[in-house]
Amino acid sequence: NFFYIPKLHGMIEKEFHFHGEVYKSFVACCKAYGVAQEYIAIKAKREGITRQEAIEKILALREKGTL
Repeated sequence: NFFYIPKLHGMIEKEFHFHGEVYKSFVACCKAYGVAQEYIAIKAKREGITRQEAIEKILALREKGTL
């Protein structure tokens, strides 16, 4: 027997745009920049900013050596 199990809508990874690049997903972008996806998601939600803005902030802190 063949059973069709649809993917849950929330589990489908969507492409993610950052710095003019298109990544397969938010997770793929985080891996490319070496940032923790959970931390970025929490920071974005806590500060009411986009995930892109949260990555920008983390990268800026990293450049300054304060992270």
